[in-house]
Amino acid sequence: MASNLWLPIANGEAILKTPQLTAATDYFKDLITNSHRSMLLYAPPKFGVSTVCRHIAAEMRLAASSVVIAAKAEHVEDMRPSEQIDTLWESLIPPNSSIKQYTRTRRDVLLQLIEVEANRLQTRYVIFIIDQSEHVTIRQWHALKLLKEELRHIGNLNTFFLVAGHDALISMPRRRRDAIPPSIANEFMSFPRRLAGVTPEGIGGVLACIDSEAFPAAGGHTYTSHFCPSLWQRGLRISDFTATFAIQFTRILADAGTSQEIGADFVIAAARRFLLAAEPTSTGGKAALTALAVASVDRCGLRESLQLAARLAALTTLPTHRT
Repeated sequence: MASNLWLPIANGEAILKTPQLTAATDYFKDLITNSHRSMLLYAPPKFGVSTVCRHIAAEMRLAASSVVIAAKAEHVEDMRPSEQIDTLWESLIPPNSSIKQYTRTRRDVLLQLIEVEANRLQTRYVIFIIDQSEHVTIRQWHALKLLKEELRHIGNLNTFFLVAGHDALISMPRRRRDAIPPSIANEFMSFPRRLAGVTPEGIGGVLACIDSEAFPAAGGHTYTSHFCPSLWQRGLRISDFTATFAIQFTRILADAGTSQEIGADFVIAAARRFLLAAEPTSTGGKAALTALAVASVDRCGLRESLQLAARLAALTTLPTHRT
């Protein structure tokens, strides 16, 4: 479940600009402005890393000041070396590209696509956004480094790499982490940024976004007013239930014995459930809406996710035997 409302708008999904997403985007833009070469964005699953990648890609394409190449890395550890590289180039070529392959290599197709786009936009800047980068192999990193050098020396193009993934990217097995040469880490993994989760105290900021941000396909209406028009006219705001959301999320964390941050996906999932059911539920008054908020949090998937994580942790913990 993605960390956005997945609202049915004509041009695809509508990404809710939470404070966490905005902070990560601003950090990315600061690095671009100051001519840095790369950024490493990471967080646990369900924190919205992929959503940030999609948001940044959409914003940079809208700005039309750079060529944007965005892709999700695939698991290729079991492939032959040549297949690993081909899979990398294939993932970086947009599916709707008008550049025909014929007998050329995928790498040549990618290079021509970048050249054509750079000329069309009259830019010398290329931004690569690679999500799920924990799947990128050492061999693929070296191939990307060679591509980057060719773009710089032959094409006179400057590149920036946004490398994104889950915490596994940082805590990968030692044998693989140690195998990454410093030159690769410096090229692609500088300026690490952990995408913040949502604390119970910060839930109000996310709900306030839902009340204030304009829903893209609703003529300026906010998300809340679009899905709950009559309640909106009567003064209802989802942020009115901030305390209820926060208390219930805190209970779930306490039941799991943790005080960790909450993935944005879970907060958005709870808010979405509330918005979709608030209008018919409102016939029962404020008490019914409060109960709906509690139920929406209970059904957002956080409790099950924490329980699964605890079971997996127990399975991977080896017992200690006394001698």
